[in-house]
Amino acid sequence: MARVTINKDALLAEINQEMASLHACRNLRVMGVVDDPARARGANWMTAGFLRSGYDHAEFECQKAMVDCMAHLQESFDI
Repeated sequence: MARVTINKDALLAEINQEMASLHACRNLRVMGVVDDPARARGANWMTAGFLRSGYDHAEFECQKAMVDCMAHLQESFDI
């Protein structure tokens, strides 16, 4: 499947919207989407930083909850 080009702000909004719907991610938001020239996960972008409130392990739990969603986004979109 060919990747669709998406605006960084639109991609960020989609990621944060999905995170808002997940209990494990309720205290986290991604701060930005940045270029990843290494295409480390197949896409040419990666997330950059979290805005967080809550306890120390929230990031790990959220990342586990977002695995499928992030894989789908990385397969679907370039920036």
